[in-house]
Amino acid sequence: NNGEVTCAPCVSSDDCDGLSNVVDYRFCNCDLVVTVDHNDKFMLYTVPYKSTDMVPNEINMIGIFNEITEGEVLEAVDHYGFNINGPVYPPVIPRFSTMSELTSRMSQVITDFTTINTTITALYRPSTDFSQGSFLFGVEFQKGFEVEVSFSSSLSLGDFASISVEESSLVVGGSFLLSSELGVILGPDDVDGLKLINQVSEDNCTINDQNLDFDIILYHDDDPPVAHNISITSCPEGITARIDTVRDSVNVVIDEEDVTISLVGTYTLVIAFNPHWSKATVYVPGSGPNLYGIQNGTVKKDLYHFAMGA
Repeated sequence: NNGEVTCAPCVSSDDCDGLSNVVDYRFCNCDLVVTVDHNDKFMLYTVPYKSTDMVPNEINMIGIFNEITEGEVLEAVDHYGFNINGPVYPPVIPRFSTMSELTSRMSQVITDFTTINTTITALYRPSTDFSQGSFLFGVEFQKGFEVEVSFSSSLSLGDFASISVEESSLVVGGSFLLSSELGVILGPDDVDGLKLINQVSEDNCTINDQNLDFDIILYHDDDPPVAHNISITSCPEGITARIDTVRDSVNVVIDEEDVTISLVGTYTLVIAFNPHWSKATVYVPGSGPNLYGIQNGTVKKDLYHFAMGA
């Protein structure tokens, strides 16, 4: 370095906000520090702050390059341990050495912005054979208040009574606490089942609507799929009657615990699947519009889902 005594690495054990295992040179009268680490490996460090006023010394790229002639293309090479012609950029997304450092900074930023004491926590639970992994963020807000109330020291209640108050002020104080958790569960949702939604027609039946065959195929993780063929052999008039026909035809083949058919609102057919199934497909051969609202479609569970609690 430039030989100044103050140009030394800042680490967490010093009186600075350095982080463990992260070398940070400060207060150097230069832009770049050239040194070796404890393994005698050549290192280059940019200087983030040149003086104690902590004004950032922003350097957006460093690198060692060969001289080139016009039109020549440089290729990055390793030259005796030196990375030549390979520029290094600072990460666009801030990096944090520990999870607690990330949550601490998040808490401080929100507290400074809102003036409400805020605590952010984070917890990661890896997946096991018995439970899904999760990544949870907790948010806790706490705000105290104090209000002074004053009133008249003499209250008159008509001609025959009066109240005299010696202390004419009252201080009311308290605080409120609000906490919530938002998390990502690293696995499919085991509570909510899949659903397919279509519209039932109220048009009158024709000869082509008397018969309809379709398949429902159910999947659970990596198990072999379970296929069911459904046949509708009549076309009743009216939306409610058609929903009943679809329900009866499906539940003759598939247990109602696995697939339920319902009407929501006036025209909406809902095919709901038991949460056990991770994927479901409805296939109508030669698919075209039909009065029952049965159309080709596939739904499947995501590999993760969100959860929130208070």
